Amino acid sequence: MHLDLDLVDEPYRRAYAEKVAGAERLRVLNASRVADVRSIARRSARVTPVA
Repeated sequence: MHLDLDLVDEPYRRAYAEKVAGAERLRVLNASRVADVRSIARRSARVTPVA
């Protein structure tokens, strides 16, 4: 299996940049299972983890 490391790292880079800029929109949740995903705006989604 081949992983594109740039593709894997991009969400983490984006989350860090947003946090530093004070405009945090992306959170990375470790080992989460998704219960629901809903579109909330163009190109945006709200993800609900399994409780």
